[in-house]
Amino acid sequence: MFSKTALSDIATVFYLFHCTRSFQTWQKADSDASVGEAGVLIHWVSGFFGEAGAAEFKCEIPCKQLPYPGAGESKADVLVSFPMEPLPRHNSRHAMSIGYTLESMRLYGAENAGNYDATATMDLKSTVPWPYFSWQSFRNLQSERLQHPEHFPGFHDRLPKAVFVCSNCNGDVRNQLLTELAKAGVPIDSIAGCKPDDTSQVAWPLDVDVSDKIGPLKKYRVYMALENVMERGYVTEKIIDGYAAGNVNVYLGASDISDYVPSDSFIDARSAVGKNGTIMQEGLHAIALRIKAALYDELAWSSYFKHFSKPMDEWNAGSYEKKWGWSKDQVEGQCRMCRLAFARRVKGAHFNTTTQQVEGVVPPPVGDDFWRTTWRSSAAKLEVPH
Repeated sequence: MFSKTALSDIATVFYLFHCTRSFQTWQKADSDASVGEAGVLIHWVSGFFGEAGAAEFKCEIPCKQLPYPGAGESKADVLVSFPMEPLPRHNSRHAMSIGYTLESMRLYGAENAGNYDATATMDLKSTVPWPYFSWQSFRNLQSERLQHPEHFPGFHDRLPKAVFVCSNCNGDVRNQLLTELAKAGVPIDSIAGCKPDDTSQVAWPLDVDVSDKIGPLKKYRVYMALENVMERGYVTEKIIDGYAAGNVNVYLGASDISDYVPSDSFIDARSAVGKNGTIMQEGLHAIALRIKAALYDELAWSSYFKHFSKPMDEWNAGSYEKKWGWSKDQVEGQCRMCRLAFARRVKGAHFNTTTQQVEGVVPPPVGDDFWRTTWRSSAAKLEVPH
């Protein structure tokens, strides 16, 4: 079991050294709200990088977050743990336990995920998927490309190079791939703290604010969207950054990446890496040729953006919509946690993980006496009056 001091230290280290941006999906409807207790209550058992304020979330059922530190653990209907302790927390209200992480499943106690009632991770197969981007992300990007093409520099307005951006040099396989591609003649600029061997150290563009990660990418034709961990379901914001900047992405990471993005819209570098992490020369040279084509041939470069002119329900032969349809509407992850807790406790209800909706029983609306009376009882199973 992690001590409280260890939990605090782990959360601090995670925050300071995580190579990616702050979680875009962490949005509170009212971070300073003093929430009532009539509804589904979420409690982060270790806080959220320290203190967590009370909040209410936009949802068809009353969905609220209790403050941390505080007495929320005994009142909660959902107990969320990051890091994932070996023994999930429980209370007398039969709260469900959710193991949460936006990191590799090799870190922060994620090996304990099977001990929890549910998980909330980047993996689309987790109970409550919590990805860095969604259907809406691509829909908005598609709309921006159509309405504001000036936001996306053309082929001749970009450097004929690839760009790599990361301050964290962890990830030996990623770094070795970059080195070998550079040796194979792929020009790669490293513009942040991490400079793999044989890539070019180039300063951050003077005309771009250091807080703007997309701006520098727009100066290049190709972006090296390489994860520091190769793991199914581990898809960070890197590849969506490349799409937002109008780059051709070279991706290395999750084996199921085509579940997350259009399958013909990026250069998949996995064939250059063997199962044990060694560089496969035949695959490496094939990838190098594809990158060079995107760098020097305008038609080849443009071919990676064809999906943006197609309806999204046609992407990946329709399978993209099946996997991501739940994210067409802007529904926060906390709302989906609350739906799950309701479905788990109410007789006749179940939670559809594909649609992320409650089925079998219609939840009483916000403000209904059910949430103030029946729901707040300590019974393990409840009935919704017809």
